[in-house]
This record gives sequence, structure tokens and C-alpha cells, in this order.
Amino acid sequence: MSLELNQHSGYVVQAYDEQTVTIMMQVYSNSMMVMPDRAPEPWPVTSFQHIDATHLAMLLRWSPELILLGCGATHAFLPASLMKVCWQAKVACDVMSNASACRTYNVLASEGRQVVLALVL
Repeated sequence: MSLELNQHSGYVVQAYDEQTVTIMMQVYSNSMMVMPDRAPEPWPVTSFQHIDATHLAMLLRWSPELILLGCGATHAFLPASLMKVCWQAKVACDVMSNASACRTYNVLASEGRQVVLALVL
């Protein structure tokens, strides 16, 4: 799906499909993390089931108010032990499909929120 670019929101998702995400005219096909004011970076997660506390720490280092975890094509649940890691850091964490995560991220980025998007691709 192609999305309209809002030039005032920094790094936003311009397009996505099941295997790729386009941000700032660059196509990404590996798992990645991004914030509105930070260029996308690789995120060394190969499957949602393999996310661990170390992977969450990579997201928490940016001190977001909210983490959006894109878990792939369908919704999944993050284990309670990992949700606790975010809770202890006082950071909200929402898990949703990649498509929903991309759309939600763009809305929150356009509002100036400190959100980090992490996608498993």
C-alpha cells in the first residue's frame, strides 16, 4: 500500500507490503526500527517469536513514549515477561500487524509523538 508523505513528520512510512517498507524513498526488506527524527536502522530480529529483552533494549535506548511492534502479516502477542520490560521502563508497547503498525506510526509521527516503529520483515 502506498501512503502520502507528510514532509513535516520526518521519517514516515511511504509504502509497505508483506516483504518491504519504504521510508524516505528507500526500500527496506529486513527487520528495522525507526523514529520520526531518526533514520531507520537494522533490527536483528528474524521472527517475532525470537524477540527477547535485548531486542527491546535496542528500542528503549531511544526513550520513546510508545513502541509499535509490527509482528508480520497477522497479529501475535508479546510474552508477558517482555511486556513487563516495557512496563518497567514506563513505555507503552503495542503489538499489531505490520500494516497496522505502519499506519499507526504515521499518525503518531504526524502528531509529534516520540514513537518508535519496529517491524519484523
